[in-house]
Amino acid sequence: MRTRLRDRAVAAPAAPLAALVLLLGLTAPGAAAAPTAPTPKPPPPGAGGYPILLPPATDPKDLDALRQKIPELFGNPMGLSLLEARQYFEHNPVVRRSRRRGAPKSPDQSSLDQGNPDSGNVAELWFDLSRARSIPGLEGIDWDEFDRRLTDTVAAPPSSFPTITGKYAVNAVQLPYAKNPALFKQLGIAQNGRALQFASTNIYHGLDSEQVIRARLEYAIPRVLNGLTGKPFGSKKATIYTREVLRRSMAGAASENGFCYDTCVAATKEAQHKFSYTEYGWKGQPQASRSAAQVRAFLPLALDELQRKQSKEAEEQQKKNIGLPAGCTTTKTLGRPGRNTPAAHLMAVAALPMAKPCGDEESGLARSIASGKLGGVDFTTLQMRYMSDDAGSGGVKYAFSGRAAGPSAGQDPASGLDALTASTADLRAWLVLDPSKFWVNLNPDEPDRIIDPALGRTDAGKALLEADYLMKRTEGKLLDPKTDLGARYWDALMSGSDKACYSSRMWIVPGDVEVREDGSSLYILKADLAVKAKAQHVANTGKLSCVSDPASDERNEQLEQRMVVPAVVKAVNTDPEYAPIRRAFLARIVAQWIRKRHQDGHRTSFDKLIGSGNLGPVQLRDGWTPRQVYDAYVHSIQNGDFTYTQTVDRGNVRVTRQMVTGGVDFSKIPMSPVSAALMDRDHPGLAGTVKASAGAPATASDGSIWLGDSARSPDDGLWSRTSGTVRAFVTGRTGIAAVIVVALVVVLFGVRTGSGRRRRAS
Repeated sequence: MRTRLRDRAVAAPAAPLAALVLLLGLTAPGAAAAPTAPTPKPPPPGAGGYPILLPPATDPKDLDALRQKIPELFGNPMGLSLLEARQYFEHNPVVRRSRRRGAPKSPDQSSLDQGNPDSGNVAELWFDLSRARSIPGLEGIDWDEFDRRLTDTVAAPPSSFPTITGKYAVNAVQLPYAKNPALFKQLGIAQNGRALQFASTNIYHGLDSEQVIRARLEYAIPRVLNGLTGKPFGSKKATIYTREVLRRSMAGAASENGFCYDTCVAATKEAQHKFSYTEYGWKGQPQASRSAAQVRAFLPLALDELQRKQSKEAEEQQKKNIGLPAGCTTTKTLGRPGRNTPAAHLMAVAALPMAKPCGDEESGLARSIASGKLGGVDFTTLQMRYMSDDAGSGGVKYAFSGRAAGPSAGQDPASGLDALTASTADLRAWLVLDPSKFWVNLNPDEPDRIIDPALGRTDAGKALLEADYLMKRTEGKLLDPKTDLGARYWDALMSGSDKACYSSRMWIVPGDVEVREDGSSLYILKADLAVKAKAQHVANTGKLSCVSDPASDERNEQLEQRMVVPAVVKAVNTDPEYAPIRRAFLARIVAQWIRKRHQDGHRTSFDKLIGSGNLGPVQLRDGWTPRQVYDAYVHSIQNGDFTYTQTVDRGNVRVTRQMVTGGVDFSKIPMSPVSAALMDRDHPGLAGTVKASAGAPATASDGSIWLGDSARSPDDGLWSRTSGTVRAFVTGRTGIAAVIVVALVVVLFGVRTGSGRRRRAS
């Protein structure tokens, strides 16, 4: 299963000077070997002791031999994950910017870079932090919070790091067992282990890729431990704890071009499991050029096959999520009329054309995204904004729109494919579950009313709950007194009072939604999320509890709505980290439209799903639970994570501001219908754009880029399509009248032919 790698733009905490000096000593060029030290001798071939994919004798020009190794690579969880990391870095914006700047390269990397001077070497390291729980002095650590903070800090923007380590792109992900059990098994990590995965590329070539990850961890771990314990360690003690955590928890390492025998071995020496495509090419030796040539020849073949594999899996998964057959319309599912088939149905069968047979290729939409060649599309903004459901004839057509990517933006195909599968997974959740339960609630006083149990087992529920938690952090950052908005807000809050205390509830609801319904088609023209805020006090706020009066609450509530809410609304509707809830919101709109058509008597392709409660393939199996978010939130508010206190010179006034409860409510989606004339005025040519997007990416008048796809309805053979068409026809007045006429004709025809038979028999 594909492991997703995501950028995490979270600023790293400030560093103690002593730890910074230690880091620079560990990571500075030349630190691994002093100038006077003797040059180590190259080890004999095979001395690494770890498995390699390409034997030394493999001819880089023998493409058939290289292709034969791809199935073996795909069957190796560490190797496949390493290839996915390479795919990610090919589209990473930090790496792309460094390529344009012409990043300097050290002489010892020249052989690897021949033919592809900007590739660098990609490496991955895996850690099982459950093995660090027993370290003396760290027994009381909240390891859930440690995982989160460590991944955030290691994957922070390069500007958060000093000198050398700040030049590299590093990604970190918490790896659930359910997402990749084969990798856990290969690394020897138990199902209940705490696996973290780190990947890097040495595009700048100042450090080896394995060294980059190790240096980031040596920088991040002391800061995370200090933040969790509240008692900063001295630099010596911090170093001891850091090395002990790394020594105990390191589980595995993978590298494209092997592990070098000085700095790389030092960075990965605790790894119990290692894997590489080739042996390390010792600098200046013939094997260096050979191994570099092997990697250069093999990677394009493997990446191309990975793209096909991912697009096929995404194509199958998105159709499976919403109960639609994979592939295109076919005649192979043609049904047969039975003995009691109505005459009107038989007449209609003869009038319908035969469907065209399918090809063997996967969806154009998934294939285009996986290729990574859709220039200009920001995959993280893809949302389902069009649906057409001709259950009786044309099947299902849908299209996603996304914003154009900026000049420095990366295009990770995995995020685009995730947008497709996540949208259809959300659509199924909204169809099969009860809409009255489409809400989440983060209130410290209500631990048993966080989320409906069924919704809590879906990505849609996860998106809602995590967005609610994220919104609290967003407001906390906005209210930082060091920011312009925060400073103005605190001044206004303190105005005319020698003491202030305010807490509120803030929750996400549907905003303006405009749709154009054209027969069996739906265009979502506008879909904004809104945020509401209201003064509210609860008891379970730990040391932050305070008392206020109703008059102050009303004034401060208006202040929050005027100054803070608009900034939060903007973040919810535009910031990348809120993309999951925006996708879920669009899918919720489509689901409500499908439900209404079903209730109005139209046959839909989703009739068997609506209200069934059958989550099927979209039920979460990654170990995530709603209680994790709730516990993290309660811990945060009780320890003041979302509260700022500010002391000013005017009378030494101290003001406390809290943000305590929240939620998301998608139980009802008010939709404003738009006429064809208004749609043509405000979105000229959109219908044509959507139609064209089925064959290739199409750009709308507002600059959005549309990508279309289609599927046949369940049991969408000729007979099924015919019966559906007739059913829709006879439900109207004209249809009923026509059926009566046809029935009379059949009766008269039957009487006459019956009389004739009787006369012949006499």
